[in-house]
Amino acid sequence: MYRSVGWGVAFMCIGTLIFSSCVSPTGSEEWPGELVAEESWMDVARWKLVRSGGGEEASLRAEGGGLAVSFVQDGEGFVEPRLLLGGADFSCCEALALRMESRIEARLMVSLVLYEAGRVWETSWKSLESGTHLVVFDLWGELFFPGMDLPEGSTPLSNVEALGVRISGLENPAGTVLLEGIARARSEEPPPWTFLVGGDSDGRELLSDVRVVHTPSPEDPLVELTIPLGVVPENPYDPDEVDVEAVFVSPGGDSYRVAGFYYVPYRRTTRSFGSLLRMAGPGEFRVRFIAPEEGTWGEYVRVNYRGQESRTPIPPFQAPSPGKGYVGRSKRDPRYFAFQDGTSCIPIGSNVAWYDHRGIAAYEKWFSEMARHGANFARIWMPSWGFGIEWSDTGLGNYHRRQRQAWELDRVLRLAEEKGIYVMLCLLNHGAFSTSTNPEWSQNPYNSKLGGGLESPGAFVSDPEAWKYFSQRLRYIIARWGYSSHIFAWEIWNETDLATGIMQKEAFPRWLEKVAEYIRREDLGRHLVTTSYSVPVDAGDPLWDSMDIVQEHRYGLQDWAPYMVGRVLRARERTDKPYLFGEFGISEDVPDPEGIHWLDGLWGGIFSGAAGTGMLWWWDLYLESYDLFPLYRGVSRFLEGETLEGMEPRDVEYVGPYQIHMLTREGEAWIWIKDRTFSFEGLMSRAMGVGLENVTWEPLPSTVLHLPLGPGRYRVEWYEPQTGELIGEDDGSTPDDLLEVVVPEFSQHLAGKVRRVE
Repeated sequence: MYRSVGWGVAFMCIGTLIFSSCVSPTGSEEWPGELVAEESWMDVARWKLVRSGGGEEASLRAEGGGLAVSFVQDGEGFVEPRLLLGGADFSCCEALALRMESRIEARLMVSLVLYEAGRVWETSWKSLESGTHLVVFDLWGELFFPGMDLPEGSTPLSNVEALGVRISGLENPAGTVLLEGIARARSEEPPPWTFLVGGDSDGRELLSDVRVVHTPSPEDPLVELTIPLGVVPENPYDPDEVDVEAVFVSPGGDSYRVAGFYYVPYRRTTRSFGSLLRMAGPGEFRVRFIAPEEGTWGEYVRVNYRGQESRTPIPPFQAPSPGKGYVGRSKRDPRYFAFQDGTSCIPIGSNVAWYDHRGIAAYEKWFSEMARHGANFARIWMPSWGFGIEWSDTGLGNYHRRQRQAWELDRVLRLAEEKGIYVMLCLLNHGAFSTSTNPEWSQNPYNSKLGGGLESPGAFVSDPEAWKYFSQRLRYIIARWGYSSHIFAWEIWNETDLATGIMQKEAFPRWLEKVAEYIRREDLGRHLVTTSYSVPVDAGDPLWDSMDIVQEHRYGLQDWAPYMVGRVLRARERTDKPYLFGEFGISEDVPDPEGIHWLDGLWGGIFSGAAGTGMLWWWDLYLESYDLFPLYRGVSRFLEGETLEGMEPRDVEYVGPYQIHMLTREGEAWIWIKDRTFSFEGLMSRAMGVGLENVTWEPLPSTVLHLPLGPGRYRVEWYEPQTGELIGEDDGSTPDDLLEVVVPEFSQHLAGKVRRVE
């Protein structure tokens, strides 16, 4: 049992941190502002190398004022250079920064481990890509969380005996990592352990008055309640111990049950080296809800704590109109998407699956750029190194140590709402249950070696105890984020076939259906549900039966549009569900600075008859690196105010220099016509002998199309696909079925609309 310890606990730093000069050990760069280098720590004699499983080859040596760690990792485990400190005071140290150079192509994972007498402190893992990076560990934000069992009046981190830099890889890496330097940042603020949870309930009532902490408005229809409890549960995430729910009743008398969730407030503190997160108070239960009907709402909150039940009224609130509502399948044409009010929804976007070294500030950049150029869709994962709320640092069923990640996802989702971005949230990544592809099974809390109950990853889809914990996680995710109309869809599992032993012939389809049913029940049917595989799975396969969206991931092609058209035409023979190319691309270092292959998938996705653009995978290493966000603008402007409902893709055969793609419906045709060589394959061919920077695209001459649109008068509009600018208009008519349309001279590609006018 625990109780809250308030801000009144004395704040005290024992001893003084000794800081040296602001020059990094290599002398090549200064450390940002508040970071002060610890040059004396870089003496190799103060370090020892520790290995855990996964390979015998490892060495540590001095190099250029830093430390070079060379290793071969085979399977599970890590290498850990460990600095012997002999009792250093870190109690006022809010952050540690490492300047690291990875000479290994594969992505590595890095964490810090602080060894104190009687306690080992470990941060969450951070991603380390090839190259030199400043890796910042927010000690106060990562190491301290409500629910920690700390002796009252203690000062954590005041006597650190050793500091370990733990390095691991997901793909059996081999090579060298150079630790160039370490710096510390000191804070004058009260440390977070001044309000950690500890103690009992002090005899208070189980449930007191509910407060509205976010009042709905026409601009922001969310109502958010805070629910003060007179007890502090051992595990506030376990509904078997404490079950909190709100029952909202509409003006017409309809009831909506919404689960509560445990919430820990954080605030961002900006430093010269990045943003840090600070707990802003003790945890509490909250409920989030968007009323589907305008008018006065109210009713009650119910709490069941270990069999003891209590209810209290919800203060009446005035709900505005819900606006467009949630995204679903169009009632007029279920192959496409629409909002609840019938407004068309055409997803335009890409993957932005996790943040980089900038933290969630990266999403501020990405979403701003996407929104500025007309994108409205983002696919985001919940992996261990990103927004995941359950991992080896939490154990199963208790998300205390991942509340900062949950708070970060709060902020990212609110940012998406502000920017008009709709998020497909992927709940499981393949590597978490893989022993071969991006393997993380050795760190998965479901693994029996870490105290979980599973001897192998494949048991996850059939083990009752695993389902208990996973359904609890689903409940929490839906309770916390399911309110938002900017959740486009829940994706159950990314590329499930890459997880080891999961896709069992009978067990997996049953499990998939069970998960989908559970989500829809807890989510009140508000959001779409999908999943994905690393290889195309036929749209008629029973694996899609319980899904709302057929999603395909495909890589390595050099001419995307014809492939996409063929896939969707085949799918339409088997299903009426929306088809979405959720991932596509060639490689992270593709030599295509103009984004030709991306344009091919953006426009090809739309003109294939899919329900949205193709969603490129490499968002940071490619889209951002080449500043290609403006390429959203062309397709966004072309689709502005339009609907895809009723559109049928036409497989157009054409002999000559043109490749023609067309969508048609009664009295209307959209045309995307391009130079047949305007593809990545064509780019590489043209670059032979002259180089990419000297590639040119000759204008193609005017041509004539005969479109089977029926008799009538028509308006023809031509658009520049890079910018979406209207560049030409024409009128035409025909007394019979075929309308003659003159295509103007163009270079690379051209988009057009032909509509019957009365």
